[in-house]
Amino acid sequence: MSVFKREEALYPEYLPLNLPHREGQIKLISENLSLLLKNSKPMNIFIYGPPGVGKTAVAKFILREFEQYSGIKNIYINCWQYNTSFAVLSEIGITIGAFVSRRGWAKDEIFSRIVQTMENNRLNLIIVLDEVDQLIKRDSNVLYDLLRIENYTKQKIGLIFISNDKYVFRNVEDRIKSSLNLEEIEFKPYTFLEMKDIVEQRMKEAFVAYEEGVSALVAAKAAEKGDVRIALEILLKAGRIAKDKLRVEDVKKVIKEEINPKIQEIMKVLSEEEKRILEILDKPKATKEIFEELKKSVSISRAKFYRVLDEMIRKGLIKILGKENRLSLLYKAL
Repeated sequence: MSVFKREEALYPEYLPLNLPHREGQIKLISENLSLLLKNSKPMNIFIYGPPGVGKTAVAKFILREFEQYSGIKNIYINCWQYNTSFAVLSEIGITIGAFVSRRGWAKDEIFSRIVQTMENNRLNLIIVLDEVDQLIKRDSNVLYDLLRIENYTKQKIGLIFISNDKYVFRNVEDRIKSSLNLEEIEFKPYTFLEMKDIVEQRMKEAFVAYEEGVSALVAAKAAEKGDVRIALEILLKAGRIAKDKLRVEDVKKVIKEEINPKIQEIMKVLSEEEKRILEILDKPKATKEIFEELKKSVSISRAKFYRVLDEMIRKGLIKILGKENRLSLLYKAL
């Protein structure tokens, strides 16, 4: 029996009905873009911040709302996939229904078709260029093309640029930089409490049943980097190994496996005694406790045990929390 109610609620591309703790950014961007409803020119938006903080989700959320309620045509372009002027303009043309060939056409011809289609259909556009740094690296001229469309039509365009890099526009040509007219909006990493709210919302959508305490554990891990994608990945993997409901132990198992991407390589070169000690140290223990538990499965003298411990400390595999003669408390550093 699956513990999932809707597994897709944990997929990176899933867009929920609301985005907790991004309401302020949504309001600011939406109010700016609402100028398009009056056929007025909005400021262009630049969203920046580290990975996994909701930049793309907010942009797609706003596009969905405008598509449903305003009639304004919305275009989302990931610049990893479309990273040249020709590719970007072709995608825009095709999306708005202009007759555009992906081969054999000059860029200026595609540009003219976009302008003509916007004018004939009285189309205002919202265009999102996600991962815009990839486009700037390859062909930043398309930014100039998009900025000058309004010189040839009465219709308006709202541009949204997204990047992890706050300074992505620093090296673009002056003619482009002076025309961008950017409203910059920073997305900061989620705090623990914010992450916990997001995790709980997704868990309600995704799972049939789950233990109390799961959300706090997942949120604590993901909040280390403020990246919600870490939380979603943990929940998805834990859900796939869970039995009747999602349990804290399922999450702990996933976190233990994912906590260090090099852990499997490290484990390959450890001795049997070292591996067993790390298994025993699921929580801080005194050295006497470790030795007594280790003796149940490994034949080892007390002298050798301390030699192994000293070597593990030297390697950075475990750390000393406090000293009481030889009853030092230790925990895994991995």
